[in-house]
Amino acid sequence: MEINTTDIKYTVSQVILNDIIDSIFDQLPLLKCKNYFYSHNPPPKNTSPIKRKNSISNNNNNSSNSSNSNSSNNNTEPIYIPKRILFDTIVPNYTNTDTDKYTNTNTDTDTYIHINTNIDTTTTTTKIENNQLKNNNIIFEKEEIIKGNKVYTWQPKVLKQNKNDSCGYYSLFNSISILNACFNSDGQEAVQIFKQLQSRTLFWYTYITTIKILLEKARHSKKKLYPWTEKCVYKGVLERSYIDYLFERENVLSNQQYPITFLPDWAIQSLKNNRLPIDEMKEMTRIAQLFKTHDNYTHIFILGQAVHWITIIINKVGTKSEIILMDSRNYDLLGSTDQQFMAIANKYPELSDRMKQGFLYSLREPRILVQILKDCMLGDGDITKTLLQLNLIGFLENYYSHVIHQNHQPAALVSSSFFSCLENYLTNDDYNGIDGGCDFDSPQQQLIYWLENYWPPSVIEYNICQVLDTIITCKEDVHRYIEYKTLQSLSIWIKHTKDQVKDSLQVSLIQRFSITINWFHQKFSLLN
Repeated sequence: MEINTTDIKYTVSQVILNDIIDSIFDQLPLLKCKNYFYSHNPPPKNTSPIKRKNSISNNNNNSSNSSNSNSSNNNTEPIYIPKRILFDTIVPNYTNTDTDKYTNTNTDTDTYIHINTNIDTTTTTTKIENNQLKNNNIIFEKEEIIKGNKVYTWQPKVLKQNKNDSCGYYSLFNSISILNACFNSDGQEAVQIFKQLQSRTLFWYTYITTIKILLEKARHSKKKLYPWTEKCVYKGVLERSYIDYLFERENVLSNQQYPITFLPDWAIQSLKNNRLPIDEMKEMTRIAQLFKTHDNYTHIFILGQAVHWITIIINKVGTKSEIILMDSRNYDLLGSTDQQFMAIANKYPELSDRMKQGFLYSLREPRILVQILKDCMLGDGDITKTLLQLNLIGFLENYYSHVIHQNHQPAALVSSSFFSCLENYLTNDDYNGIDGGCDFDSPQQQLIYWLENYWPPSVIEYNICQVLDTIITCKEDVHRYIEYKTLQSLSIWIKHTKDQVKDSLQVSLIQRFSITINWFHQKFSLLN
């Protein structure tokens, strides 16, 4: 019996086309009656509480102490006030029947999701088995008490992205959708908006609206340079300069003044190993103050994760709060184990080792960022202290992985008061990407190797010294921003490295490094 492949292709295509047509006609009345995403009329921009920073410009040389970063904006009231906790309002109404017509039919059948219920007096964690995931729109949920208030942490199922590089646009769509569900005064409409997180039609509507804004800019650019060409825009990658334009310049998106903050370099590996983004840390301190001084406030963070963008929403209404993680790949980023993440990565053997490592980071790191934001926005954590701690630990770990002092084994670098999820992360070589050190036996050779290949003196001064000078301006700042154990390890490192440098000044690179070490010695001598 012959099979007519033409008929099969036509039938499959017709089914897909019919689904698209049905979805369009189902949602057209909603779009005609009220354009939820782009029809808000907030006050003029000069009264907006969201003072945005250029996402790729971190000129920190003239930055003031981050402790003063809120002085000019503390009294500004938020434009958008959330009306509900979505977990309480949306989840009970989020039935499988209602969402079937919106759900992407390419359901992920991976078996990396398992069940793990951990119940105590303060925290309830629920995970969903793989056979339930296909018919359930919540990937992960957790309930806990922070400072006497109930906090939900959960990950909903969203529209799964195609195999392309458009994750930034999916994150933007997810962000706008969730914000409108939070702010809408009509509970039924809020539920409807939230359900449409899995609507491919509505995603493409948002995508095309955004692309049109960027194309207009590209067509009017006098110099056709990357990425401001039509060809680059059509590639569908949300470049950083596009983000700046979308939220800084006059256009239909920026006019909404949504409380959205893009953080392009907030992968844990970047925060550990690169210069800390002082301006962004100041903005985050300001946002944290809004959560602390307002009963109702919502903010969106779109974070760059190595090779991917994710969305984290913090929504506070009265004595309840929720943290919502959204990932356009629909992987369980909050509950999966390292083995399960590795199993996912192993499904892509075509990836180079470097790309595979970046992919693994994008799976493992979001739960750390959720914990950091939860602690600093809803708890007693300080974002400057947290990130400085992370950065200094990363620096010292890298040093001791390549330079071994014969008479010194570094003390534990992570304080017990620092969150436990970071402790495992920071002491796991698989996460750190440490190559096990170099093959040189001589400490002098090891030091030279480290300075040549990892941390040249000029890089240490730019990434570490300048940032410390910006944040720490007095003795009180040292104890305010650096954990005791980290400070202890840093002091030991300064002493031992200074002694080692003394014996090797005939080497020009080490002689140059001695200037850097002297800076550290002078900076922290006020502790003695």
